[in-house]
Amino acid sequence: MIQRHIASTSAAALLVIVACSPETSGVFSETDRDLSCDLTSCDACTTCSTQAGGVCQGAYAAFVAHPDSELYYTCFAGCADATCREVCGATYEQAGSLYSDLSECLHCSACPTTCGDPFGEC
Repeated sequence: MIQRHIASTSAAALLVIVACSPETSGVFSETDRDLSCDLTSCDACTTCSTQAGGVCQGAYAAFVAHPDSELYYTCFAGCADATCREVCGATYEQAGSLYSDLSECLHCSACPTTCGDPFGEC
């Protein structure tokens, strides 16, 4: 199950995968920004913002609750290039969209200082 897989993976590893996500859907706005977790490191910020009460907790919960989330995560994590990531997104479209929402939340709303905005999502 993806929840167990992600729980056993460090927040930094999850963020590395999230950082490579396809373009986001634009769900989050400047008003959604909460920098209370963006203080020490990217790993700490990712963990803080996806826990209960964190600004990205809803996006994280939506992704891990989707029935295709584990398949998408496994596919996406195995990719070495954009073409592969696009195939994963097309194959698991809804899970991919939820993952993109999580990526946008982490990079734009929760952790822009400690994690940055590597793909110009914000």
